[in-house]
Amino acid sequence: MKIDKALTVLKTLALGEEVELEGRTFVWVEDPIGDDTIIGIVGLAVKGKRYNPGEDWNDPNAGETVYMGADMPLTNFVRICENLSEDAIQKLRKE
Repeated sequence: MKIDKALTVLKTLALGEEVELEGRTFVWVEDPIGDDTIIGIVGLAVKGKRYNPGEDWNDPNAGETVYMGADMPLTNFVRICENLSEDAIQKLRKE
């Protein structure tokens, strides 16, 4: 199994950057702060938004950023990364 692109993604995440994969924003959480946005997550996480009733989902300033553990098999993560286009990988290498 080829893992060149997956290594590039992991290096980017380790540098504190966000990576878009299949419509989700992935981040690497090293130091959980224990508040209600990051609860005991160490490792790969998906960044999302939590909205209160009445908040406009289309407003980019609405909602609160939250993180969810990205519980997936390593082989799935590698497959997703290896399916990235060369252009996407080049952008990550430049960041």
